[in-house]
Amino acid sequence: MATFGCVPLGFFLLDLSERLTPQHIFAWLAEMNVYYRILREQGREFPFSSVAPFAPLAKGLGLVLAFGLPLSLFFYWLRRTHLSFLVITGIAALLAGLVFKLVLIIEPHHSTKEISFALNAQARLEDLIVHEGSLEYSGGLPFYTGRQIYLLNGNRGDLEFGSRQPEGRGLFLNDAELARLWEGKQRVFLISQLPAPGTTRGRVSGKPLFLLGQYGSRFLYSNHGS
Repeated sequence: MATFGCVPLGFFLLDLSERLTPQHIFAWLAEMNVYYRILREQGREFPFSSVAPFAPLAKGLGLVLAFGLPLSLFFYWLRRTHLSFLVITGIAALLAGLVFKLVLIIEPHHSTKEISFALNAQARLEDLIVHEGSLEYSGGLPFYTGRQIYLLNGNRGDLEFGSRQPEGRGLFLNDAELARLWEGKQRVFLISQLPAPGTTRGRVSGKPLFLLGQYGSRFLYSNHGS
C-alpha cells in the first residue's frame, strides 16, 4: 500500500520541482528541523537567496518515489527477490545522497566556521566576543575560535541550568550589561542573527554599532570600527 501511495506523490514532486517557491521549501525544512519552524513562526523571510539548488533534490526524490519503489515491488511480484533487494538498496543509497546534498546546500547558512575565521583574524586576546541568544545553533564558535564566548540573553534552552552555577557568573549578559561594555574602551564583538541593527541597536543605547560583515545567517558587529 505504501508503494501505491508513493507513486502519485513522486509524480507530484516531479511536477512541483519545476515551479518551486520559497514557501514550499520553507515549509519542508520546517517539518524537518525546529530551527526553521522557529524562523517561520517569527515571520522571518526565506533564509536562502534562491530555490534553484533545491529543485534537483525535489526532482530526485520524485523519481525515486515514482519509479524506484514500484520497480522493487514488480521484481518482488515476479519472485526475483534478489533484484528487488538490490533496487531497495539502490533507493536507500540515492536517498542518502539526496540528504547529503541537502546538508551541503544549507551548511553555509548554519556553519560558524567563516565567522569564526573572521573573528580569529580581527579579535585580540583582550577583546570580548558576545553571542546574542542561545548558543545551541552556534556551538562551533568556541571550537573554531578557541575563545570564551559571552552570551547576551542566552540563559535559555540547554544552558539554562549552567547559567545558575557559580562558574557561569559573568558569562551571561543582559541588555544593561552589554550596554555598559559597549560604552567602554574595550573592543566588543557581537554576533547576532538579526539582519538589521533594530533590536540590537536598542540594546547598546544608541552607541556606535559597526557592521563588520555577514557570514551565513550571522552578522558580526563591533563597538569599534575595523
